[in-house]
Amino acid sequence: MVLYLKGIILYCQSHIKQSRSIFSIFHLLKGKRGIQTVHDSRIFGLDLFYGIYPSLDKKLFEEQIEIFVNESYLIQSKRENVYSLTKKAHVWLEGYLKHLRLDYYNGLTYNQKADVFFERLLLSIQTYANIHMKSFSFIPVIDNTAITHWVKNYYTRMVSVSSEKILYSLYTDLNIVLNSFTDFEAEFFLDHFSGYKKYGMSTNQLSKKYNLNMIDIPLLRTAILHKMLFLIDKKKENLAILPSFMLEKSNNPFITNTTMQTYNLLEEGLSPEEIQFKRNLKLNTIYDHIVEISLFDKTFDIRKYVDESIAEEIKMAMENTKTHKLKDIKEKVSSDISYFQIRLVLTRIN
Repeated sequence: MVLYLKGIILYCQSHIKQSRSIFSIFHLLKGKRGIQTVHDSRIFGLDLFYGIYPSLDKKLFEEQIEIFVNESYLIQSKRENVYSLTKKAHVWLEGYLKHLRLDYYNGLTYNQKADVFFERLLLSIQTYANIHMKSFSFIPVIDNTAITHWVKNYYTRMVSVSSEKILYSLYTDLNIVLNSFTDFEAEFFLDHFSGYKKYGMSTNQLSKKYNLNMIDIPLLRTAILHKMLFLIDKKKENLAILPSFMLEKSNNPFITNTTMQTYNLLEEGLSPEEIQFKRNLKLNTIYDHIVEISLFDKTFDIRKYVDESIAEEIKMAMENTKTHKLKDIKEKVSSDISYFQIRLVLTRIN
């Protein structure tokens, strides 16, 4: 049995080591919309896992950590909620790593798009399968107003195309994309779908059929969806219908809309202090936005805020302390170097 949640938590812990609380992993998997979580995901090379388990329950996460401690996979340090991997955990990871499908994930790119794509596809296939059989009264598998509205609009736009042709196009496209997956993965994915007088499998049913822990079902599904979205992007010209189910691209490349407003004002030439006054926000909030901009836009020039000599001093302190902890770095640099400047330099560390 592949244990996805266990593997991903231990893998993340192997990267953050003792630099962050164990709950930084929880926030990462949940996709917490905070600059610290996004920043950490980039610093520790874990951005692929950002937001891959939005339904993860904190109590369940804490129970898993307790199990890992009791089974000698994690050992707690002197600081509260800070852990390190045991030799047993490293050995386990080495043996299971290739089974965890870590290369399928692309959380920072697809975390908000995957569920929308999946729910649109689920409801559309169910809708067209029933319409094709002249059945206009069925219980929809998705109870989400936005998704229902999208499917109704899609049906209206495509009303001149027969349900048979739509279903055939979906079948053809899915066949092209799913050929890039194992038979196990393709069957697992297709078992989610409902049709005419047929409903997709529940989490419990999938768990029993595929010998998976129920807590791992969402992770495997997300892994498949992320790889699917990547393949659809790559194979757009060969696909007739699947690309239209993807979430429309946003003009905002950042994680928060408020950062986009700050970005536009910076582009107009305003200083952080002027933006603070204009937007009636704290200066530290504007600094958070600038750090986020630097994370997502590698062309953004941080030299306006950190000259090269300061940047080199911060990098040297990082090398000496062998950590990404802001407090530890701050103690090793000149007193006039700010946390904001340290965070900016960290956005440029690969």
